[in-house]
Amino acid sequence: MTDQSTMSESVPVQQENDILSGHAVVSRPLPDRGLLSMLGNLKGSNYSEYFNALDKIGKLGGWSNDQLLLITQLKMEGPSRRFYESSLKNNP
Repeated sequence: MTDQSTMSESVPVQQENDILSGHAVVSRPLPDRGLLSMLGNLKGSNYSEYFNALDKIGKLGGWSNDQLLLITQLKMEGPSRRFYESSLKNNP
């Protein structure tokens, strides 16, 4: 049997980037996957429920504003994804 108090476990690290400039900002542990799975996708019509859940889950997980932004970008689909991608093309 292994003594878990002496085991070292590597923690995955997230390299955060400044979304507009592409420059690295900070490295920190990835958000808890269990908490991420509690957050549905942002489809557009569900924006109120999405951001309400993001706020609460983000507080539980102690997520930074940079992490909240990256998570939202990953969770976008459908109309919200198209709008976001269009805004990036129109505002280089």
